[in-house]
Amino acid sequence: MQITIIVAMSENKIIGINNQIPWKLSTDMQFFKAQTTYQTIVMGRKTFDSLKKPLPNRNNWILTTQKDFLIEHINTNNENIYTTKIFHQVENILEEAQKQNIKNLFIIGGKQIYELFLPIATDLLITKVKANVAGDTIFPDFEVNLFTQKTIQVQEKNEKNEFDFEIISFEKNKNIDK
Repeated sequence: MQITIIVAMSENKIIGINNQIPWKLSTDMQFFKAQTTYQTIVMGRKTFDSLKKPLPNRNNWILTTQKDFLIEHINTNNENIYTTKIFHQVENILEEAQKQNIKNLFIIGGKQIYELFLPIATDLLITKVKANVAGDTIFPDFEVNLFTQKTIQVQEKNEKNEFDFEIISFEKNKNIDK
């Protein structure tokens, strides 16, 4: 199973401020949607809270330490297909993913969730925003030398994208232990 972390970060490694994304990058949001639609995404409770509802056409898996956490959103639009599950341990997510024969698990944040999955991630899709921005959430350090990098998209600032950015694929080298 592939475990893919997908994230956008600034040059100073900021990924959020006040539980929100600190920029407007329409092209990056389209890339995120294209990668994760009809896939299983894993997020923390704070990230789920910031979205306000499950992302459509995806299995939304929420990892939380809150034992009494409940999801109150009901899917009333038949065009949007998704399921939502709550987990309390990474191991339970991995077991469920194997049980469902999921080929690629997308980890969408936040910081604590990235920290938990970085050691076992097989791939990273990182949007590097060409700016230093203010924020309160920083993407955790990882061993870049364990991965092969490839730039897959370069985007200049325009009316739909607040900053220049590039999307880089990091694939864990096969000879490295997971």
